[in-house]
Amino acid sequence: MVAVHRRRNEDGLVGCKQDGGGEIAGGIAAYLATALSWLRLRPSDAAYATVVTVMVTFLPFWLSIPRYLLGMYPLFLLAGRITRRWLYLPLVGVSFVALVVFGLAFGRGYWAF
Repeated sequence: MVAVHRRRNEDGLVGCKQDGGGEIAGGIAAYLATALSWLRLRPSDAAYATVVTVMVTFLPFWLSIPRYLLGMYPLFLLAGRITRRWLYLPLVGVSFVALVVFGLAFGRGYWAF
């Protein structure tokens, strides 16, 4: 499902481009967060999450959906309501590992167009 393409740019550097995985995960996360926002947040926040999700995912191409999710503030409101320690601590650990891995990939030039 996820395709990795290696290519050389004009400077002769080799880069990787991944197609599909992050966009699909971002789209699923957007729809799950939208459904959960209707159950846990104010109707105005849930309506905003619905509009953002529909606008981003109804494009004819899914490109960089996780970037557009940063503007969906109800997602952060939902994440801030996690109070169970058994769920919160692994989430922080996974987020830290992802920060390191993706930061290194970006620094090496593997995460750019």
